[in-house]
Amino acid sequence: MRLKTRWLLVSAGGAVLIAAVLLFASIDTPVGIGVEIPGSVGAVAKVVLWPIAVCFYLAGPGPNIGPAKKHLHEWSPVQDFAVVVGIGLSWAFYMSIVFLLIWFRHKRRLPKTVNSRFASRNR
Repeated sequence: MRLKTRWLLVSAGGAVLIAAVLLFASIDTPVGIGVEIPGSVGAVAKVVLWPIAVCFYLAGPGPNIGPAKKHLHEWSPVQDFAVVVGIGLSWAFYMSIVFLLIWFRHKRRLPKTVNSRFASRNR
């Protein structure tokens, strides 16, 4: 199996699978409810999982439930979907970086003479 096919299966397929599992798991319990995360881990997670923040920002705030002077917003299903999509995009992004590094390492390791000999044998 070629490296590009593996990349597509692992990054895109894994992202879709993770997003689908989280989406169906979050029907009964919204994502992140009841999960206690220490402050230091939460700070690192916000930096590493930046696609979640981008998707959450694009989803916008939920409906306004507070008085005019207090801006309180309710969580909406659109924001649940944005978090799940963000987790899937995080997986795809970081797996793509890993496969890119593997591809660069593989390209660097093979000298051009080996490539030309191999190509001439397979013609």
